[in-house]
Amino acid sequence: MEERLLTTPSDDDDGEQCWTPQGVKILLANDQKVKVAGIDFDGIPRGKVMSKEKFLSSLDNGGFGMSSAVFGWDMHDVLYAVKTSVTSSTKGYQDFTVEVDLASMRRLPFEDGLPFFLLRFISRGEPVCVDGRNIVAALSTDLELAGMRGLAGGSFPHHCSFAF
Repeated sequence: MEERLLTTPSDDDDGEQCWTPQGVKILLANDQKVKVAGIDFDGIPRGKVMSKEKFLSSLDNGGFGMSSAVFGWDMHDVLYAVKTSVTSSTKGYQDFTVEVDLASMRRLPFEDGLPFFLLRFISRGEPVCVDGRNIVAALSTDLELAGMRGLAGGSFPHHCSFAF
């Protein structure tokens, strides 16, 4: 697909929504900060707020570094006791490279419209196997190769109460 300036998402040749770094720069013209998060093994977003300048420079430089420690904590913020090959306190929690998924851009209404982007974790040029988004991408690819596709739904019975 040829490089186009997109300030709103459009469909690429595969039907996926896409943005260009130049379009994102225009969208962020009046912002000072950006929130980013990757999804850990438990499905919890782990991220940070960063300056717009650092974020935009990462788009031109193939991503930025983020500590592998995000995969060393469970959902209660307790360190995993089992040593893994992915991350370890004894190895000093090396940095992974994170790639920004520009198509995931949202503004967070509960944080005064702060721009938000999802991340993918990469190590030595390969997707990190415990990254929640990489897990779903690999599963989707496996299903497609088998001639199927995955669907998901959610049930929130304890969170929806209506009084009539």
